[in-house]
Amino acid sequence: MYAILRTKKLKNRSHITQASEHNLRLRNQSNIDSGRSHLNKILFNPLGIDQNDASSFQK
Repeated sequence: MYAILRTKKLKNRSHITQASEHNLRLRNQSNIDSGRSHLNKILFNPLGIDQNDASSFQK
């Protein structure tokens, strides 16, 4: 089994929001099984970020 980690600097607020919407599966995309989205979990959240609001990552 392999894992791939890609990192990229996010230079403005709109890119931060877009990346967090993608990572939290908040956008409607055809390749996402929305019936299983409730199974997604954030394992480590020391800043107390709301996972249902992508703009909270900017704070």
